Amino acid sequence: MIACHLGRPPVDSQGYVIQSVQNSSVESGLQDALETHLTSELATRGALGDGTEVDVRVLMSNTEVVGVEGQSRALLATLVVEVQVGGARPRRTKLTRSLGFTVDQYELSEGRFQRQQAFQALAKEMSGDAVEWILYAP
Repeated sequence: MIACHLGRPPVDSQGYVIQSVQNSSVESGLQDALETHLTSELATRGALGDGTEVDVRVLMSNTEVVGVEGQSRALLATLVVEVQVGGARPRRTKLTRSLGFTVDQYELSEGRFQRQQAFQALAKEMSGDAVEWILYAP
């Protein structure tokens, strides 16, 4: 087990606590999803505690049409967050994730649902990336 962490900084023995998740985007439920998934990822890895504070800020969440065929539109959802870790080794990074999905241009409610699902999935994936960085980045 020690070999897999050679060269990596030690994990804070007091654990990490998600101090805040700031979201200036209009994506419904994104802030709660990020906070829930970040906390869950830390707990799963045994790193949740009341030690080092972590702040997360959503810098961008948007979708853009990347293709059209008939009534279908291909969209790309992009989420950009900044993660800041305090404590004895303060550091910060910016993480980006994108996910493609398709919608029928005439099904507006289905399109809104697909967009929300895309950002929920991005929040979950981003949380895994963020916790990996929190625990092991120099």
